[in-house]
Amino acid sequence: MKTKTVFCLSDSCLTIYACSSSTVSVVDTFEFADKSSQVRFSAQVDDYKIKPNYLLLDLSCEDYHQEQLPHVIGGDRKRLIKRKLEKLFPSGQYSYADHVRRLKLGRYDDIYSMSGIADSSPVDPAIDFIVKQGVEIAGVYSLPLLAGKTIQAIVHKPQTLVVSCDEEHDGRYVFRQSFVDEGHLIFSRQTSILTSDIDKVADRFRKEIERTWQYLNNKKTFVTGERMEVLMVLPPALDSILKCQASASHCDYLYVDSTDLYSQNGCDSLPLARGLSALGSFLIAKQFSIKSHYKPMALNLHHKHQKINRALTRACVPVVALMFAVIAHDLKSLNDIEKSAEILKVKYSQVEDELKSYQERHRYVGVSPQEMQSMVDLRQQVGYSESLPGHVFTVISKSFSNFDDLNLSKIKWRIGRLGEAMVSQKNAPMGRSERDYSVDDMGASSDMDSASLVDEARVIISIEGTVNNFAGDYRGSIELIESLKNSLSRQDDVESVVVTKLPLDIDSNIKASRSLSSQVIPGFSLDVTLIKKAPNA
Repeated sequence: MKTKTVFCLSDSCLTIYACSSSTVSVVDTFEFADKSSQVRFSAQVDDYKIKPNYLLLDLSCEDYHQEQLPHVIGGDRKRLIKRKLEKLFPSGQYSYADHVRRLKLGRYDDIYSMSGIADSSPVDPAIDFIVKQGVEIAGVYSLPLLAGKTIQAIVHKPQTLVVSCDEEHDGRYVFRQSFVDEGHLIFSRQTSILTSDIDKVADRFRKEIERTWQYLNNKKTFVTGERMEVLMVLPPALDSILKCQASASHCDYLYVDSTDLYSQNGCDSLPLARGLSALGSFLIAKQFSIKSHYKPMALNLHHKHQKINRALTRACVPVVALMFAVIAHDLKSLNDIEKSAEILKVKYSQVEDELKSYQERHRYVGVSPQEMQSMVDLRQQVGYSESLPGHVFTVISKSFSNFDDLNLSKIKWRIGRLGEAMVSQKNAPMGRSERDYSVDDMGASSDMDSASLVDEARVIISIEGTVNNFAGDYRGSIELIESLKNSLSRQDDVESVVVTKLPLDIDSNIKASRSLSSQVIPGFSLDVTLIKKAPNA
């Protein structure tokens, strides 16, 4: 166990104990009434800021009460105890409740031992001074409340009065009487007797114990008919005086050797002048299970603040270590990257030299890509297989062979895109994507554009002609043209036939001064779309 520091605060001084796993020793003692002691403590305070410390109170202003409360559980019990403590100790900073037992009769109420400091003004200056010095206090304990633990290793009755006394100081013995019932503190008081008349010390001591017995007897604390056992933990000088004298009435004295008491509690140190305060400090430092009795606000806040600081510090250590590890890894990675970059630069220079050498050996001196593309386009135009009129004439001849009254004046064909046959010749002028072939007045002529995509082409035939023996018979001419249309549509190679002009379509340039029938030469035109293009030559 690491050495722990316990501050023991009494009415007159502050004693600092250093406690290890088997020893306890006095570091220093400070009289707060003396300003030089405060200066001396301030000079040593840095040694106590390193780690948490503990505070043990041995004050005469501490009060003790035994209260009977209704038996409740859970949150109701906590609230009930809190209200009772606030009533007894209004400040609330120094108050403690311990459950003693539960009654076996009546309402089965609970008996609590309550201790605390109603007026903390005597102790506040010392606490404020400790807080201002930045000393962290992890727990505040009461020496009388530890009386049951100090005598735990000694065989004694369940109800025992523990009397502990310090060495003579300033001409008086200061001693404390603490009544313990099955390990629970029921009553405690601190008093002193003068040592000016040594013959009267024993008598005064006996009277103080008898006064305590009378108080406890009036409170009906004892078991009926039993004498009160008194454990004497005294300095050797006072021990020798009292052993020669009669004990107090209704009391049995049991003298305890301080050395044996220390040894039975696992402490190898010799008894110190401050009586049980040194042993109590040792038990606080050794036993982690002892819960803090009091929680003064100033000390508690400072302790929590320091705990948070330590937690953050502990959390920062692995973070910093991880940060340095990452930095080291990054530096190593950067070094590796730099080495790799140098290697890549060398390889790049070699590849660049090889590429330049290869380019020099295989420098291209032929035609440019644009000229090559022009040559490819020209080759496609030259090599494109034009559609000869043989198939076109075959389709027209099959249908016109039965229509002697119709004359053909013009046949024009072109390779158009899919669906173009559904658009009239006027609304669908030929563009750059189609080839145009025509026979005007039965004379062959053609106008060729760049080749379209053969996979998407259809052969569109435009037919123009006139009606023979018209004699003003518009109806008969129209029916004849419709019959020609139907005849063309029935051929397997024809996809569609669209009539684009009928004899009724009058030219706006005709003068109507005489009979219309004598001036009009009835004409018609059709657009025929073949399902497949004409065969190549």
